[in-house]
Amino acid sequence: SLNVAADAVVTFVGVVEAFMEGERQLVVRGAAGAQAVVEDTALCLDDRRPLGCVAEVFGPVAEPFYLVRLADAADAATVAALDGMMSGPPSTPEDRAAWPVALPRDPVVRATLADDKLVAVFASEDDCRVWVHKMTREVFDGDGDGLLWTKNIEWDEPTIPVTLARVVDCVLERAAVADGSGGLVLAPGAADDVKPREYRVGEEARSAWLARSVTRLRGAVRYRTADPNSLEDEDAEVTEWDEIDVTNDKLARLMREGGAEAE
Repeated sequence: SLNVAADAVVTFVGVVEAFMEGERQLVVRGAAGAQAVVEDTALCLDDRRPLGCVAEVFGPVAEPFYLVRLADAADAATVAALDGMMSGPPSTPEDRAAWPVALPRDPVVRATLADDKLVAVFASEDDCRVWVHKMTREVFDGDGDGLLWTKNIEWDEPTIPVTLARVVDCVLERAAVADGSGGLVLAPGAADDVKPREYRVGEEARSAWLARSVTRLRGAVRYRTADPNSLEDEDAEVTEWDEIDVTNDKLARLMREGGAEAE
């Protein structure tokens, strides 16, 4: 694993000089005065997110260049765990009665990784419509949402809840890994910072938020997220923080780039 432990010693090596997307490689220019590294050395970003391993060292000895093989966005076991939860828990008869389109079963969506982008593949366009309703009105009811870029789907209003988008973000950044029982947990070495992540929940560790979000996605816990724009109890104490801008959220961008499509 390329996850960097929180107590691991890291040193500055250099800056990215070029990126070769097709080969999934990049070139790092060694910083003047920095200690040179050898092939197979693991490199990470300044926030400790794993970048990849040095495949080749070339150029001047004083300021060498490093050809780096990029690490996969997520390992197969973690993507498989996310895939197993993406369709959500079985809907109740009451929930099914509110679906925008009648389906004889719960909507089917598969999560897969393509060129380091998460792609959601739906069994049909009706599955996409019902899945969006299910995620935004059942699993993450009341949560904010952002548009989901689509391909081969005529419907132009599919969305993804912010919470689910951030869970996927954790997977793509290798901050979440499979727990061995079909769920996800915070990856070893991933930042477990404490801050507000959900309206009216207050400050909490990232690991606690991820655990609760996974239980919601699996159907073990169900509740409505408090809407900060239409609070029923104006006197209730609410933890305040910067408004979420889903259009600028990294995961929203990744999902738009990767997209969703119907087979």
